[in-house]
Amino acid sequence: MLSWNKMNEDALISVIIPVYNVRPYLERCFQSVTNQSYHNLEIILVDDGSTDGSSELCDELAARDHRARVIHKQNGGSGSAKNAGINEAAGEYISLVDSDDWITADMYYYMLQILQKTGAQIAVCGIQKVNEYEEISYYNDDLEERVILNTEQALYELPRNEKITNSMCNKLFQANILKGLKMNETVSYDDVSFVPQCIARARTIAYTAEPYYCYFERKGSISKSAFTVKEFDRVTADRMRLEFYHKEFPQCEESAAIAFVGTCLKVYYESRQSVEPEARKNRSLLRRELRETINKYKGLPFTRKQKAKARLFLMSPWLFEISMKLRGK
Repeated sequence: MLSWNKMNEDALISVIIPVYNVRPYLERCFQSVTNQSYHNLEIILVDDGSTDGSSELCDELAARDHRARVIHKQNGGSGSAKNAGINEAAGEYISLVDSDDWITADMYYYMLQILQKTGAQIAVCGIQKVNEYEEISYYNDDLEERVILNTEQALYELPRNEKITNSMCNKLFQANILKGLKMNETVSYDDVSFVPQCIARARTIAYTAEPYYCYFERKGSISKSAFTVKEFDRVTADRMRLEFYHKEFPQCEESAAIAFVGTCLKVYYESRQSVEPEARKNRSLLRRELRETINKYKGLPFTRKQKAKARLFLMSPWLFEISMKLRGK
């Protein structure tokens, strides 16, 4: 087991909070950052053209703490807001927090300690998911787990979305890892294609299972909304990641390919009842791409369940849907 001790507390951490129409949750998020036991923070609220009063609340919150400031911009989406914040960040380290989530009081104290004592360029912590009734729906029981990974190990682990997750928000980055990179501003689920680029720049990545990041599962969030044509962005983001692996890290490609097939199957099934013309068109294209991809990567080490789903889909997409429905998916 690794042990991490006290670190130099002079380093400035830039905390970026992208904000879009989250007024009921924003103050909780902001307070979780201002109440950190580590005090040397720069807090950047990026108002992405909010229309529900969040814009005004950003100004009110920034006035309460001299470490905070606001960037007001036209609505451009999650990737655009994150890019704006990263571009303005002056800290030696950078972190992002979604404005409807929150972090525990010692997150940055311990995450910075991890980076400084291990020499890693990215620190990753565990996540606890909390619903609207304050019930914890996900929590890693093995809180003592601490791992140091090299670039290839982290990239191979990433598509599994377990220890090294796709999210930008449970991580603390050395600023030079993010500077010069740009998130995709046209596709939702922008973290999926961006995090691999960040990891590719790091020599070592440190993981602790301690759940310092609290992910709020709220109604109306992307992950909880009814299926819309935008959900096909999940496929696009996974495809972009697979293409990145194929070009830059072919030794890790099989991990990205397995995740891509899983995402495609999931989106194909979830889109079955959509009546949007564009969604029906995308679904037809996805069916063709799925067949090609499964055949291309059929020799990969899929799990037994993954193999069964893929084989059934190749045999009959209709039977695949029936099977998933019977299993209550």
